[in-house]
Amino acid sequence: MVACGPFTSNSDLSYEALKDLMAAVQKDKPHCLILTGPFVSQTNEDVASGDLRYRDPGNGNLNFLDYDGLLREVFNFINASLVKASPNTKLVIVPSTNEVTHIYPLPQPAMGMPPTKLVAQSPVLTSNPAVFQLNDISVGIINADVVKDMCISMCIKNPTAQDTQAKPKIDLVLESMLQQRSFYPLYPGSLTTPVEVEQFRGLMMESTPDILITPSDLMLFAKNIKGCICVNPGTLFKSQTAGNYAIITVDPLVLHHEEAAQDSLFSNRAGDRIRVDILNI
Repeated sequence: MVACGPFTSNSDLSYEALKDLMAAVQKDKPHCLILTGPFVSQTNEDVASGDLRYRDPGNGNLNFLDYDGLLREVFNFINASLVKASPNTKLVIVPSTNEVTHIYPLPQPAMGMPPTKLVAQSPVLTSNPAVFQLNDISVGIINADVVKDMCISMCIKNPTAQDTQAKPKIDLVLESMLQQRSFYPLYPGSLTTPVEVEQFRGLMMESTPDILITPSDLMLFAKNIKGCICVNPGTLFKSQTAGNYAIITVDPLVLHHEEAAQDSLFSNRAGDRIRVDILNI
């Protein structure tokens, strides 16, 4: 399961979308939950104003938090939800350039996990971008809107009715990423995406991943690009409206019934064993 921040609307800190997501996690019990920031977004109105407070439902007292305290409460809620109903779910945390407690340009180091309670398993803290392994499947992820940045900067010839090779801009962007082995093959970068160009090696892919996750504000998609399953799961909250998350199902390598005697694999290509469902929260 993949969900991308922000996890609450820009005008409050109720985190209703995160609560709905964790209810879905408790119901579906995924093997792995990938959460990408921002968890405490610098674009949130309350965060920008520094007015972080909530009323304790137990005693009615008004409590105030700093940014680290709010992040700690968010992770406490996530961990408590996993312990309650899905303790075997592996948690993967990917940072964001909009995270108010983690101000780094791309490529970003992994987040430091704040002290939390009720930790089911030690979470996997990855850099941004990152490539990690889930069993026999490699997953690449870039938590920046590279698809939108490149679509805005890209100029292509208008396709004609006779041009059967014409491809959507998004497909061309994804092909560029895979062909150049780069998570962010754009120079200079967008003004809204801070990139440390001198650290460009941290944006490179050593090999093509089986799954490439690229959160974007553009249309949701799951595409097979040259054998790599490219997914835009959307964000869990879009301004004032609820968003989307993705469920990625990977079938194991199995022997075909009729060919088991010859030890022939039914399919050894990751693209043939992966299904992507993008759902509304």
